Amino acid sequence: MHHIISKYKFIGLVAPPLRISYIAAVLEKNEIDVKIIDASAMEMDWYELAKEIEKISPDVVAITSLTPTIEQALETARITKSILPESKVILGGYHPTFTFKELLENEFLDVIIMEKENTLF
Repeated sequence: MHHIISKYKFIGLVAPPLRISYIAAVLEKNEIDVKIIDASAMEMDWYELAKEIEKISPDVVAITSLTPTIEQALETARITKSILPESKVILGGYHPTFTFKELLENEFLDVIIMEKENTLF
């Protein structure tokens, strides 16, 4: 089962994770179970997010990030790996596209998707 987590709330704006939703739609069309957790929109704290990750126990976690949300994205990845070290953690979005070399130095990231992540699956 694939799960997608979004921490995408900054400067008072909550925006839906559209690109990652498109990826989810493609996965579902190919009969792959997907769950999107928009942690910011749900106003989940780190503890609640960790409990949800533990509960659903995903094989793959995809996280999206812009530059203003990169620290939240990295914390989400770190939490995921601390709970489920065997899960694959994927990071995509505009910030990772331009800083992928630096980001791949993080031990809790397995894959960086650049630009057209909706064509990966």
